[in-house]
Amino acid sequence: MSFEFGVAAGDLSTSSVVLWTRVGPDEPIDWVVESSGGSRRGSTHADADGFVHVALGALDPGMPHRYRFHTEAGGPSPWGRFRTLPSNGGIRFAVASCAKFNSGYFNAYAAIAERSDLDFVLHLGDFIYEAGQIPRGRQTPGIDIGREFEPRHDCVTFDDYSTRYAQYRRDPALRALSEAHGLLFTLDDHEIADNAWSGGAEEHLPEDGPWANRLHGALAAWERWQPTTRRPTAGEPLWRQVRLGDVATLFLCETRLNRTDPDAPDGPGKSALGPTQRAELLAAADAGDDWFVLGMPSKLLSLQAARGHSDTDLVLTTLKLSASDGSPFRDRWDSYAGEQSTIVDALGKGPRRTVALCGDVHFAAFSEYGNLAECVTSSVTSPNFDDKMGWSGTTKSRPYEEKLVGLVPEMAWCDLDRHGFLVVDITAERFTCEWWGVASVVEPTSSATLLHTVTVHPPTH
Repeated sequence: MSFEFGVAAGDLSTSSVVLWTRVGPDEPIDWVVESSGGSRRGSTHADADGFVHVALGALDPGMPHRYRFHTEAGGPSPWGRFRTLPSNGGIRFAVASCAKFNSGYFNAYAAIAERSDLDFVLHLGDFIYEAGQIPRGRQTPGIDIGREFEPRHDCVTFDDYSTRYAQYRRDPALRALSEAHGLLFTLDDHEIADNAWSGGAEEHLPEDGPWANRLHGALAAWERWQPTTRRPTAGEPLWRQVRLGDVATLFLCETRLNRTDPDAPDGPGKSALGPTQRAELLAAADAGDDWFVLGMPSKLLSLQAARGHSDTDLVLTTLKLSASDGSPFRDRWDSYAGEQSTIVDALGKGPRRTVALCGDVHFAAFSEYGNLAECVTSSVTSPNFDDKMGWSGTTKSRPYEEKLVGLVPEMAWCDLDRHGFLVVDITAERFTCEWWGVASVVEPTSSATLLHTVTVHPPTH
């Protein structure tokens, strides 16, 4: 099928973008980009595996564009759309995380795709899941709704990861999202392996071969299947700063490739960010007086105050937020308590208003610690609390949500069950975060409901 993987635009800035598609190996391909200011055309060749990455610069800021590709054999691609980031004024964007293909339909993506009020989409990671297909009845409806993983086994080699990305890129909702909006994105563990760190992963077994080979294969697939020219396989860092209009700086974090051993004792050398990224983050936080926004793959603020109570312990262990013995789960920020405290204290006690946008934990929440606010998005499909408990509906979780909010002093609201996404609207005067939820992930729909809204204001000096 021609252009079966659709088109995508990523690595947005005020003046540049990377356009992506996949066609035949070494195939000649033309492209066109149009805006109210005119059009640009060009030609290139796909690489030996059929991937096309077109990096364009010298674009006007804050402008809507449309683009498409054309090949002699396949004709025109669908039109894709993106906005360059604005150089002044406010900004509005969606935030998504944790899309497990065999856990349901990507209805959150379908809902985001239908919105015309967004400048871009921020994806915080777990764009794919590397796991194999687990048996029927193990917290996933994939077998019953025709969404089994390809390949069925764990992804270990480049070909495995590439096959999994191909399955995702064929998905109608992801195609619609990618064609409707430009993306900024980082990665988390499941683009590589569950609970990955620089030297291995909890689910990486001896029979999987050398960790370095698996890591390289996963990152090489990420480079090819995403609209980016960034090359982590060559050691290029994935963290970066992005200006959002003239109202905010986004620091997009990467917490896997420099992460130290999670089982090591806590101390000055234990880090999820690595010393260079941590230093750049803290310096960036001190470098301005407008909004500072963290794109953090995993929840930053601690939940350990909820430990020691049977009902909240059930939540923490079920969602892998605490280990069964009550200690911090090895993959969470609480396991890197020294670095966590350094960052949280610097941001929460600093003069600049910071908002951390987080994912990974499969529930929605809002928390505040001093000048640091934290908005956590739920998952697109990955199992939430009710999914893991085998409950239908959301009412059974409400007492657990109330207890969690009552025990964790920073937490003001949470929703343990709904799948969905965030919509963030930033002006100089306010930072508004909306939590949107989809009714189901076992039937395709693009309908979403507003669950909760929080507006944060700058500090008064």
